[in-house]
Amino acid sequence: LVTRPNYFNFLPHTAAQFGLDSRMPAALTLKHRLLRKFAHQRWITRGRMRVVRTLCNPDTVADIPFEVDYFGKRYAGSLANFMDWTIYFFGRYESEELALFRDVARALRSQRDQVTFYDVGANAGTHSLFMSGQVSQVHAFEPNPAMVERLTSRIRGNSLQNVTVHPVGLADSDEARGFYLPDHSNTGVGSFVYDAGQQREPISLPVRRGDHYLGERELPRIDILKMDIQGYEVPALQGLRARLHRDRPVIILEMCHLTRKRWSEQEFLAALYPDHRIYNLEHCHDWLRYQVIPFDYRRDGNLLIGPPKLKHALPLQLSA
Repeated sequence: LVTRPNYFNFLPHTAAQFGLDSRMPAALTLKHRLLRKFAHQRWITRGRMRVVRTLCNPDTVADIPFEVDYFGKRYAGSLANFMDWTIYFFGRYESEELALFRDVARALRSQRDQVTFYDVGANAGTHSLFMSGQVSQVHAFEPNPAMVERLTSRIRGNSLQNVTVHPVGLADSDEARGFYLPDHSNTGVGSFVYDAGQQREPISLPVRRGDHYLGERELPRIDILKMDIQGYEVPALQGLRARLHRDRPVIILEMCHLTRKRWSEQEFLAALYPDHRIYNLEHCHDWLRYQVIPFDYRRDGNLLIGPPKLKHALPLQLSA
C-alpha cells in the first residue's frame, strides 16, 4: 500500500502560524490562495471542484471575508457561503447560464435599443451583477431580507445605476407566505416550498402577483427572464401570465424535483406563453460555454425557453 503525502498539510492554516494575533478575524491563507490558483486552471476539465471541496469544504470553513474581481465588478463575499466560495475559487457561478445570458443579451441588443433583464430569485446578486454590464436595466426580485441586504450592498459597492431591487417574491396572488431558509452554506436553496436541507420553521415573507406588481410600477418590457426559485416556478409564471403573453421573453429557468413533485408537465407548459420552444441547458466543462439538448421534463437543471426565432438568433448547439 502506497500512501501519498498531503502537501497542503504543510501550508499554514491559522493566523497564529502566520505570526498574527489569533484574536483577529479569520483571513485568507496561502492554502486558500494556492487552491484558488489551482481551481483557475481551466485546462483541467474534471476534478477541480472535488479537490477544492475536499481541502476547503464550504459547509465547514470559517467565515473568511474576501474581495475579488467579478467580470470587472468588485465582489465582496465569504468563504462560508457556497456561491461566494465558488466565485472565489473558480471565478464564476453557473458559467453556462452566464454564457447564455451574454449571448441572448447580444442578440437582443442587435434588434432593439433597450434590453431589460428580470432576475426572479436574485439571491445575493451574482447574476444581476453580471447582467448589469450586458443590458440596459436589471430588475432583481428577492424576498429574503438577508439576501436583499447583501444584494444592495454589492450594488452600492459598484455604484450601479441600472439595477433595481424589489424585496418581494413573485407568485399568483398578493399575500404573505412561509419561506424556508437553508440550513447550510448554499443560500440558493431557500424557497416557499419545503425540502430537505431547509429549516423546518418558515419565516413569513411578502409575495406579489407579477402582472399587478409590474403594472403598478410601470416596469418595462421583460426581454430576458431568469427564474431560480426552487419549486415555486409555476405560481410565479401564472402570476406573470399577461406580461409573458405580451412580451414573449427569453426565459432561463431552473427545473428541480420540487416542481415535478407538485405540477405535471402539462401544468408547467401551460404556464408558459403559447408557441414557444423549450430546451434543456447542458453544462460544458469549457469556460463560459453551453449546449442545449431536447427538452425532458424529468431532467434537473436549467431550461431555455423562447419564441421560435430564438434558435436562429443564438449560436445554439443542439445535441441529441
